[in-house]
This record gives sequence, structure tokens and C-alpha cells, in this order.
Amino acid sequence: MAGVGESLKKARLDRGLTLEDVERLTRIRVRYIKALEDEAFDILPGQAYTKGFLRTYARHLDLNIEELLPLLPDSVANPEDKWKNAVQVKPIRTKPIWLKPAISVAMAVCALIVVVSIAHFTHASAGEEPLLLPNPPFISASDDDARSSFSIEYPDAPPTDTQPPENVPPVQQPATGVTVQITGKQDCWMDVRADGEQVIYGVVLAGETKEIKAKDAVTFVTIGNAPGIQIAVNGIVQPSLGVNNQTVVNNITYSKEP
Repeated sequence: MAGVGESLKKARLDRGLTLEDVERLTRIRVRYIKALEDEAFDILPGQAYTKGFLRTYARHLDLNIEELLPLLPDSVANPEDKWKNAVQVKPIRTKPIWLKPAISVAMAVCALIVVVSIAHFTHASAGEEPLLLPNPPFISASDDDARSSFSIEYPDAPPTDTQPPENVPPVQQPATGVTVQITGKQDCWMDVRADGEQVIYGVVLAGETKEIKAKDAVTFVTIGNAPGIQIAVNGIVQPSLGVNNQTVVNNITYSKEP
């Protein structure tokens, strides 16, 4: 039985399509289409994109994707298998970074104690009286002048206005822009722009959810499988963009304006 690439190429040539024709139909770049036909899967951006591109390409050529998927190499069909025999690396335990500063501080304190002790011993051995700090003056509890000199005066608290403000206008909430949430029901290729900047150019897989935030507008330049996605704008689910016989939809814009 022919391989994946040979089946795709034969179906394309039977329909009289060039690589550029397929690019316009599927919105998949010629480089990736040729990589599928040559089975050069390492050129594709990722294994998830490989299956997504293959589904989109096969759908436009009326090929049965379920017959093509078993023909993929194991490294593409089951990428997780290559990690089963991976060597587990144990993390290297290191000392806490705070330990070194703590040791340095402790050593500095010990050094200070030693220096003070040596100075005190040297001063005492020379026959000199150790230096003593003078005692603070004693103030009798009956001395009214002393007590008054240490009295603390607290300023009067400013009067508080307990009256609630009147006729305060409501605070206007700023516009939050537009948030579009895309949920894949089926694999769907799309080209999406947020305020004119491209944010998605590839396949949204079934079960995958992507959220796009824009200041003014989100535009779907092309959707390759419109019934295969659900779109919610600012939390409101939008009607389906197509039916089974209308899969490609172009230039759909959602803006923050009602």
C-alpha cells in the first residue's frame, strides 16, 4: 500500500492541483504541504501540527483520514513512546543560599567579641579602671517639675465629617476591549488577527481552548473547518459560522462595539 506522502501527492495530481492551489484552499504553506508529500515530518513545526495539517489536506482531497493515520511513522503517531525509556535524572541537592551569609554574620560577631575581650583584658592588666558609663539621673516620683517635664501632649484629632457625600456621580467603568474564546470541537486550521496582529496561524485541535484579547477587534481571516469550533465573545457563545457543506469561512470580525 502506498505511503502517506505518495497517497496525498497522487490524489492532488489526479485532481489537477498544484502545490500553490492547495495552499490557497487549505491555507497551509507550500513548504509544509511538500513536507507531507515527501514524508519529511521533521520540517513541520510540531507533531500536533503534523496530524492537523494531514487532516486538513486529506479533507480537501476527499481522502479517508482514518486510513492515512495508521501509515504515519511511530515517532509521529505516538510521540510519547520515545520518552518511556528516558533516563531519570535526580536533582542535585544544594545548600540553601542563605546559609553562607548566616555563617559570615556569625563569624563577624565572634570576631567582635574576641576583640572586645582582648581590649578589656589589656585595659585591666595595665592597672587602669575600666570605663563605666555614667548612671542616668534619678528623678523622684514626688518631683512635680520632673514629672511635668516628661509629660507628653497629644494633638487634638481633627473633627471627622460623618455626613455621607451627596449627589456623587457613578464611576464610569473603562471599556475592557474584546475577549474571544475558541474551543475546538474538531481539528480546525485558522488564521486569526488581534488588532491587526497575527496571533494564530495553524491548527486548533479538538478539545483545545485558546483565548485572544484585543483592544478593538479580533478578525478570523480564514477558518478551514468552521463547524469544528465554538466561538464565545466576551463570554457570549456565538452562532456556528458554517454547516457541514460550508467548511471554509473568511474575514469574520468581532469588535467591542455592540
